[in-house]
Amino acid sequence: RNGRGGMGFSVGAEDNMLIIFLPRGSYKELCANLASADFYAGAGFDFETAEINSASGDMDIGAVVTGSLSAHSASGDMRVGGLELDSIELDTASGDIELGDISCGIIEIQSTSGDIELRDVSCGSLEVQSASGAQQLYNVLCRAELRLESTSGDMRLERCDAASLELESTSGYI
Repeated sequence: RNGRGGMGFSVGAEDNMLIIFLPRGSYKELCANLASADFYAGAGFDFETAEINSASGDMDIGAVVTGSLSAHSASGDMRVGGLELDSIELDTASGDIELGDISCGIIEIQSTSGDIELRDVSCGSLEVQSASGAQQLYNVLCRAELRLESTSGDMRLERCDAASLELESTSGYI
């Protein structure tokens, strides 16, 4: 949506692909609701906010988002990289989550089943909750709180720091 209304598209048959080309530039909002499809938003676009919802399919987000990014998936991997923004909220029932080269205020991640990896992240606060799956953090710096919680998954932190650090695992290695 660019402030002048929205667009809607639908593809009904199996194995069809819908590719939408937009003029490079700045847009107020990116909103995508997908039933079963991969989603890619690459460099060259600026969005104030982005919300992506998918029942199944991988997400790859590299477009500039300056405000908030919210992505939800029942089944599919998520990759987010190269962003400087206010907040990130990611959740998936089944799928891996990768964040890299991120500068952000608040990051919240929830996963039922899948590995979570963060690399080169600077944030105000970070909260990660998972039922199962590894949580791996490399070079993650939080100005306030870094909180990791897992029911059955290992946690690994390398070159990470925070004003407050809380790690909790029921049956995983820390």
